Amino acid sequence: NASSPARAEPKLFFGQIDKFLDEEALGQHLARFGRVVEVKVLRNGRGDSRCCAMVLFSSMEEAETTIERLNGKQLVEGQGRNLVVSFAKSKREDYAPQQQQQQQQGPGAADAAKLLRYQLLLGCGLQLLQQFSGINTIMYFLSSILSFAGYRGREALRAAMLPAFTNASFTLVGMWAIERFGRRKLLLSSLVATGASLFLIGMLFNTASRHTPPFMPGDPSDDLNCPAFNPATPPHLADCNSCIRHACVFCGPSAQHHHLPQNRSQATCVIASVQAIETCENQQQQPKHVAFQNGCPSTYTGWIVAALMIYLASFAPGLSPVPWAVNSEIYPDAYRGYGNGFASVTNWLANSLVTLLFLPLGRVLPAGGCFFLSCGCTAIGFVLSWFFLPETRGLSFADIQRVFRARYLSGDVKEF
Repeated sequence: NASSPARAEPKLFFGQIDKFLDEEALGQHLARFGRVVEVKVLRNGRGDSRCCAMVLFSSMEEAETTIERLNGKQLVEGQGRNLVVSFAKSKREDYAPQQQQQQQQGPGAADAAKLLRYQLLLGCGLQLLQQFSGINTIMYFLSSILSFAGYRGREALRAAMLPAFTNASFTLVGMWAIERFGRRKLLLSSLVATGASLFLIGMLFNTASRHTPPFMPGDPSDDLNCPAFNPATPPHLADCNSCIRHACVFCGPSAQHHHLPQNRSQATCVIASVQAIETCENQQQQPKHVAFQNGCPSTYTGWIVAALMIYLASFAPGLSPVPWAVNSEIYPDAYRGYGNGFASVTNWLANSLVTLLFLPLGRVLPAGGCFFLSCGCTAIGFVLSWFFLPETRGLSFADIQRVFRARYLSGDVKEF
């Protein structure tokens, strides 16, 4: 209006002018309000009018009079749209609010780089946590794990179907729950349940290893007997675990009727050859003898399968989808593709590492040791997720970036 503060020059902005008006025609219409020094109609790349113009008058009084007479009114009464007329902003005036908004809403280049590094660490850390919790080693080596627990051949394959079905079913539960309970709650609860089930699996394997059946060492001169043992071997060293650790085969009755044979004369330890295994399983004696090459007969096999199903039911709804969902949300628009690429590479590298180490560690560590290691990883992951993972459910991408800036760049990460 006329009481506008003093300006550097009497330049006006005109909006909603007729698109067919050129500089000459507009100048003629405005000449009745004062001397028009310059008229510039704003145009697009094709030269078409954008229906707005900049007009420079010879004095501030003429410019203020023009605003009073034309703002919100038609240039020619009864023709065209109502004009928007105001003082034009200088470059300095136009830039100042934008600069202030950037200071309030956005980080500088150094802070933006620091924030992106933090988001990458969080996203890649979640992928590491997913793999170090042991999911793919359990899925890849499920038959081998069940063999370690005492299942044999097709029995192990049939028993593996139950955990696999559990994993598929509870993945659907995760798809339903992730938008209802949020990423943070779902992940934290999944970590607690997954860690507890891993500890239970480790304890079952450890307990089963301490209740392994004994055997009677045979004469070393017999080519089929395991050369690592002889009749003088102390009884506490002649059990199924010792036999298998020496790469031999335990030949004895399976665990039936929920009890194991404790008579040493009922079992032997033979070399790992086709002839020795066939001789073992073709013996005409009761109870029927079975060759165990990867694991020992145990009354805990059913409990181990149940614990594996609990593990997968705990993992699938939270640790399975949440790392991928969070990684798809937390990165700035310009770096979302890079962030997800780094996270995917991290996931597969960790997957490869854990897969390569599982069987060697299983031979080196005490029974159940690999599962205790994974349990420890979930405990560390729970603590880190509690402090550093914000909730992103229901937030737009812009809102998520504001949450990270407000919490992380201020140093207040404890509320995550």
